[in-house]
Amino acid sequence: MAGDGQEAMVEIKKHEPALMLLDLQMPKMGGIEVLRRLRTAGAVFPVVVITAHGSIESAVEAMREGAYDFITKPLDANHFDIVVRKALDIAAHWPGNRKIGPVLIPPFLAEKHGHIAGAEPSDALLEDLALHFSITVYHHTCTCRIGDVVDPRLRVMGAQNLRVADASVMPNVISGNTNAPSIMIGEKAAEMIAADNGVRLAAFVGERPVGGG
Repeated sequence: MAGDGQEAMVEIKKHEPALMLLDLQMPKMGGIEVLRRLRTAGAVFPVVVITAHGSIESAVEAMREGAYDFITKPLDANHFDIVVRKALDIAAHWPGNRKIGPVLIPPFLAEKHGHIAGAEPSDALLEDLALHFSITVYHHTCTCRIGDVVDPRLRVMGAQNLRVADASVMPNVISGNTNAPSIMIGEKAAEMIAADNGVRLAAFVGERPVGGG
């Protein structure tokens, strides 16, 4: 498990996996670049890429770079199990002398599912493994329905000198990455606070203090 592409490459050098689930959208080093480096290094384990719905072009590019298959977000558990099982089967029957070891199952999951080392993992175990250890660069978010908790200037209703400027003020949770919109909310909140307090900022997106040039 790695938090970004560079960390993934470091971990692969330490422990070659039986199967790699690779998100195409990662910080520091994207999934496509990871695939290219794996191909250059002669990696033999199968790579299944994970891509957002509507990014099929990226998935096709990943296949050209050596990915075994791709799964679109949001993940469908049944499709996930089928793709992972096919990839594991290919890894188990890889030709030549360079064999890939068995899937390493964390002890607590092995005990939960009655898994014996070296045995074929059940669908429930594969799904549980993904639920426990899959990570994404997408950010958790929620919504507090703007207007019910905060006013249009992001001030918390019923509280003094308190604003909320994060993803929770979105009227509806967006379908894409919430990082950029959250940054924009923060920038807008900074402008509102500056305008309300007569502070001049070096740059403005839109709002300026009264009388500001």
